Amino acid sequence: MWSFLIKHHSIAKPGEFQVREYRESDWPTVCQIYDLAKPHEVMASGFKGSPLPLQKDQRQIDSFRRQNVFVYETSKGVLGFAGFEDNYIGWLFVSPEYFRHGIARSLLKHVLTEMSGHPWLYAMKNHFAAVDLYLSEGFSVVEEIQTVHGFKLRLTKESK
Repeated sequence: MWSFLIKHHSIAKPGEFQVREYRESDWPTVCQIYDLAKPHEVMASGFKGSPLPLQKDQRQIDSFRRQNVFVYETSKGVLGFAGFEDNYIGWLFVSPEYFRHGIARSLLKHVLTEMSGHPWLYAMKNHFAAVDLYLSEGFSVVEEIQTVHGFKLRLTKESK
């Protein structure tokens, strides 16, 4: 069911990018990436509305501020970011012009090295690219939850 292949072409060779800790100076770029990428997640769920811009969504800002956040940076600037709190991966966003370039995978792998215990996350069931990424990195679907925006999956990874 989730086994379609996604080809990705890395935009940076090893050593030409870094995954580093978030700095407050990254905030405008993080907001821009979120605001561009979040509609893709929302569309995959079948929801017809538009998400609030990050800077206007206090609930999301509060969530973001609780996370341990890392950014993917090249000479072109910050192209994506990921965050986790305890064992929960709550944030993984990439600028849409760089989808399928290996950035989300690099961020996910880095975040997993920073965590202890069994990581878990949610993904919208119909967000096939995200679900495929998580499954390819060893996550398993453990629960399907119906929401007002469609079905979301809870995925966990037993070992890193």
